Amino acid sequence: MREAFTNCLRCGAPINPPKSGHYNCEFCGAPYFAGGFFARSVHYVKRVSESRGFNSSIVIPVGLGSILLTLLIFRYPSFQKNQGQNITAQTPKTTPKGSQTKINQIITGNLGNSKSAAYKRAKKIMNPDLYVTYRITERILQSNNIKRPIRVAVRKGADCSGTLGIDPNSSKCFSAQVLPDIDKITNFDIWASQVINTMTGNPNAFANSDSGFLFINKALLKEVMGRPEQLACIISHELAHITQNHTEEKRKARFKYDSIAASRISERILKLRKRQQGNNFMAAVIAGISDSYSGSNTSINQLSNRIALNNLASQMLAPKIIEKAMTYSPVISKSINKMQGLNPEYVNKGFRYIDTYLRDSALALTAFSRGLEYEADLLGTQYAASAGFDEKACLKLWTETMPHDTDKIVARLLPQGIPDPGKKKPEIFIQKKRTQELEYDEDCKVRYKVRADRMLERKCKLIAKEGIKPSDSENISEETLEILSTHPSDERRAQAIREHIENKDLFTIFRAAGKQNRLKNTLRDWSYDKDSDSLVISDIEKEPRLVGLGKTGTTGINIDKFLD
Repeated sequence: MREAFTNCLRCGAPINPPKSGHYNCEFCGAPYFAGGFFARSVHYVKRVSESRGFNSSIVIPVGLGSILLTLLIFRYPSFQKNQGQNITAQTPKTTPKGSQTKINQIITGNLGNSKSAAYKRAKKIMNPDLYVTYRITERILQSNNIKRPIRVAVRKGADCSGTLGIDPNSSKCFSAQVLPDIDKITNFDIWASQVINTMTGNPNAFANSDSGFLFINKALLKEVMGRPEQLACIISHELAHITQNHTEEKRKARFKYDSIAASRISERILKLRKRQQGNNFMAAVIAGISDSYSGSNTSINQLSNRIALNNLASQMLAPKIIEKAMTYSPVISKSINKMQGLNPEYVNKGFRYIDTYLRDSALALTAFSRGLEYEADLLGTQYAASAGFDEKACLKLWTETMPHDTDKIVARLLPQGIPDPGKKKPEIFIQKKRTQELEYDEDCKVRYKVRADRMLERKCKLIAKEGIKPSDSENISEETLEILSTHPSDERRAQAIREHIENKDLFTIFRAAGKQNRLKNTLRDWSYDKDSDSLVISDIEKEPRLVGLGKTGTTGINIDKFLD
């Protein structure tokens, strides 16, 4: 008998238990069980099965096998899904190159690479330029969780001011730019302009937030050839215009500044009309006094003839006024049409004032647009970083590859000698010494008129005292200078991007959030339109195998499945 290594809990006598199984104390007969949890379980199953008439040698192996299978299923949830693909657990150490590639494709497919099949399906349908734009756009949308359908198109574009000979800012030009490839028979002019634009066109990208339309021309794709990260920055920039609804914001700003210009034009025309009436009244008074002394109607008749000739000249200028009015928005056109009935002298003055006020409106709108571009720069850089692209590529894009040209536009609009307030501090340019704008009178140049009219003489002396010269009519208003001073110039925009990307912690958060958003096993559905050679990336997410099938039409709705 072995040396005892335990004592009975009931009587305290020494006992020698076996390795496993039931045993009793030799002195008091207390029952005990030797062994661990597994031995106890086997003994329990054996005792229950034998008490109920089952063969324990069969029940125990079946039970243990069931437990192992359950653990396997819970440990590997994809076991049931992939058991039909007949993938071996171990691959030979030496396999042919083609077989190894096939095995790798199967394994990656099992790990969730069904997205590749959806992308291959898209690649077969789309041309290479549209496909690369789609892939980058889809990645940015997914990484930043942008919930909005986006239509994407790549176009050759059209040079309206050249081949077509139409206004580059007109809706006809815009339509020609976004049209898909036109053949020679359909429209020779547009076809020729598209061919020319392919070779020498200006790089351009455009976004309309109303329709969610993103347009890139092929000239721009040539500029970023071999630089996918810079292309991603361009697409991110345009997507920022869409998500921030900049088209609507610009439309509101245009109406605002047009209304301001229209109000200033109406006030100026009213002053001109009052001056014309005042001059006619004074001429009538002087003619009446002259005729009363001479006893004839000569002066009055001459005045009547002059007024009649002026009215005739005013009627002849009516088409010119209408043509000028139709060039601008309705609110400005209404103000310009108020010049009907003015003498040619006052009409010409009115046209000069109108040009000045419209230039101020254009400058104000340009400043506002530059502010929107500034916002799209910063937000677009964040979008690109979240999608896994290098944010430094955006800085290089806007400073080296495609530097901003808004400063050149402002320089063309500003009168000669007036610097761009957006490049310096606003206080330098906002002059508040003059509280009242004095109107320069061309008659001040004619000495005999000044000597003959005391009111005109006093006015001309006041103008000379204030130092107002004819060239001062080219100056911009204080309001416009103040608006221009608040916009970021090209240098300030580049500096803002540089400072933004230096915030490493912030961009680390962006990249982490984007990576997390890309872990989803779904893709955004898309619908390709062959006629327009464009596609819509939907905000609806589906399984990759259901993406881009096009079996349910443009809507992507399986109505039978939904209603039944």
